[in-house]
Amino acid sequence: MLRPRPRFDQNWSGTYCGSCIGRVWACSLPAIFAWKFDKAITNGRSRNIGLACSGVAQALGFAIGLVLGGILVQTIGWRVGYYICGSAQLVLFISSRWILPKTSSSLECYEAQWGKIKFEIDWIGAGIASTSLAMFAYVLT
Repeated sequence: MLRPRPRFDQNWSGTYCGSCIGRVWACSLPAIFAWKFDKAITNGRSRNIGLACSGVAQALGFAIGLVLGGILVQTIGWRVGYYICGSAQLVLFISSRWILPKTSSSLECYEAQWGKIKFEIDWIGAGIASTSLAMFAYVLT
């Protein structure tokens, strides 16, 4: 038996702002994947296939995720889906030790990598954006 869907928010602002945040992520993900493929894979057939597969996976993941999420929420509840995703993340995190390729562990390489991260990321902007989104979410609840 289907239960009535609970309301996300008492007014329209929470739903509207949530959909705007989702649209921002949807617009930025293709650019992020293109940048990642540009740095990792040289031009050619393998790069084109990789980009095509990521585009198909995003669309299928979106569609299948909505359907499976609705089925889970209507039948056994959202908490079970949360626990399924959490356990899958834990398994993937533990198995990444053996699946991901080894990198050089020299101290110079490690320090150079952290030096790039320290100076190439806009930490002040990231902090301001994170703080404003957190305060915005707090005001909506």
